[in-house]
Amino acid sequence: ADEDGLVFGNESSGAPAWLHEELGAWRVTIPHANDTLRSLNLSTAAGVACYEAVRQLTHAGVSRA
Repeated sequence: ADEDGLVFGNESSGAPAWLHEELGAWRVTIPHANDTLRSLNLSTAAGVACYEAVRQLTHAGVSRA
């Protein structure tokens, strides 16, 4: 939707605390197969998130034009 967006933090420290506070319950995470991992590589996380966003938009019938 027009009000949706993707925001990624950097690989070393993530997103700033104020952004976590601002987004609150709207934040999502990518599940890891190994819970001991701190994070995914930023480009990998961005690819996963973009793929899922396009998948959901396509499933919902939203035009990509």
